[in-house]
Amino acid sequence: MKKVFSILPLLLLSFFIIGQDSQLSFGIEIGTTISKLRGNEFVENHDLLYGFSAGLLTEYTISPHFALRSGFAFERKGADATPAYTDQNGEPLPKKTVQLQYDYLILTTTAAYTTNGNLPFYFGAGPYIGLLLKQQDVVKSYDQFSERTRDYTENHKKLDAGLSCELGIKLPLSSHLLLDIGPRANIGLTNTSKIPVINDGSIKVSSIELALGLRYR
Repeated sequence: MKKVFSILPLLLLSFFIIGQDSQLSFGIEIGTTISKLRGNEFVENHDLLYGFSAGLLTEYTISPHFALRSGFAFERKGADATPAYTDQNGEPLPKKTVQLQYDYLILTTTAAYTTNGNLPFYFGAGPYIGLLLKQQDVVKSYDQFSERTRDYTENHKKLDAGLSCELGIKLPLSSHLLLDIGPRANIGLTNTSKIPVINDGSIKVSSIELALGLRYR
């Protein structure tokens, strides 16, 4: 993780240099995410996980209506589970919450269409690739038990891929700055599990993000 953040200043400097091209804008983006696991009956019964994302974004304008957009961000995905346990007598034990956390670096590339008007909105779609940094299960504290973390990164593939969709509004702040606000969806299409899954299923990770970006053009 430290290596990832150490290269961010270099990326920002590169964006500033190439950002002198009036067709290219660049900036930063943060957001809150809602994610879910799918692919087998076990994980599909889990609850949504609320996470976060942060990263960099660029947009290259091809015409007044069409642009290529790219983002490079850290994103936490996963699910919330509340497994039921019983003691040796079959009596239910207190329920505990387990967060299944998947930490990814996500690279997206989308083709976007922008409408006319004082408050133009855009929509776009394209592929994304995710690099898994860590997968861990976090057992939240309950009763007299403190929080525990178990690392299962080795049980998952390093690369994920899927479809990225976006919708947003561009709010000009000045001649060079604008706010970029809107939802994003990253729909995982590949099985992330290295090990066999119940009933020959899979584990796919999807998320929806409400993002706020600040871009320089």
